[in-house]
Amino acid sequence: MRFTTITAMAAAVCLLLSGCAGTAGGSGYDYSDADPSLTKNETNFFSESGWQACAIGAVVGLGACMFAGNDASSRLTCAALAVPAGCGIFMGGNYLLDEVRVNYKTKEEQLDRMAQLVAKDNAKLSALNRDAQALLEKDKENLARLERQITDGSVNSDELNAKLADYNSNITYLQKNAAEAQKRLDQYKDVRAKLLLTDDGKQELQLTAAQREELAQLDAEIADLEESIALSTEVQIAYAESRNSLQAGAA
Repeated sequence: MRFTTITAMAAAVCLLLSGCAGTAGGSGYDYSDADPSLTKNETNFFSESGWQACAIGAVVGLGACMFAGNDASSRLTCAALAVPAGCGIFMGGNYLLDEVRVNYKTKEEQLDRMAQLVAKDNAKLSALNRDAQALLEKDKENLARLERQITDGSVNSDELNAKLADYNSNITYLQKNAAEAQKRLDQYKDVRAKLLLTDDGKQELQLTAAQREELAQLDAEIADLEESIALSTEVQIAYAESRNSLQAGAA
């Protein structure tokens, strides 16, 4: 009977966790209409640690339910409430800080791990920026043709509307990725600050030379990601200018 209860609760957790993954997995955005050259690498900035935090919180909630009541029904009811609650609580906390502290024991290792995470996100956003700029450059001739057709009154309205829809989809995709990247950057900065505190969380650590070197690398990676986010904004503006040019001409 106990085995059956645990099995049933495990099945419930799997279902609940799949719902949690559905909410958090990927960026949660529908970018199916964005240009394939932008989405080919499925670049998005959902934090993998966020999903892990959800899973851990769910397991904690499930563990508490093992002692809730004497019958399977009570435990399953508890799990149905506790698993998503645990997911939300843990995702609301600073899981990344805990993950780094648990898996990387020395301060050098922790700072190095953070630098690697920031560099990984910067590489994603930099690649997306390059693809977006290349797409804009490639589209210049087509844009100029449509503008000429608008001027002489020969533009095909279906083609024009399709192009405007493309611009809107691409802009939305870039905006949402940049927003997610900014959230990640803010989280990284928060973890950086807390890693420099003593265990009581009050005063800044006195770093060794090796630790200062790792911190300098982390700061350099953070600065690079900030530049990539700024460039993403410039690319979005360029897209918006092209779209607005078409819209103004068609008005």
